[in-house]
Amino acid sequence: MMAAASVTETSTTTVLSPGASAVGLVRSLNVCNVHTANTAAVEVTVATGGTEYTLAVYTQVTCQQSLQVLSQPLVLNVGDSVRLTCDPVDQVDAIASYLKIT
Repeated sequence: MMAAASVTETSTTTVLSPGASAVGLVRSLNVCNVHTANTAAVEVTVATGGTEYTLAVYTQVTCQQSLQVLSQPLVLNVGDSVRLTCDPVDQVDAIASYLKIT
């Protein structure tokens, strides 16, 4: 399966959540700066059990470049989610490839 999101707000955007009754195996997570001139600072987190854990801390992604966030698969338990924050907004798209296990 694939999940995609564009960060268009200053708040954190959920890229992927396998759902309330499923586990997700995230195979890849790509973040792309679609702006033609500006660098974006990207933070990627995993929310689990009311706590957020950081995968990438405000990593700089230059204009029209991409970042492969994961070097290994990531397991998301029931209720977990992958979230993305970007500064400035309206510059970043994210695409995740994952298996949904019910």
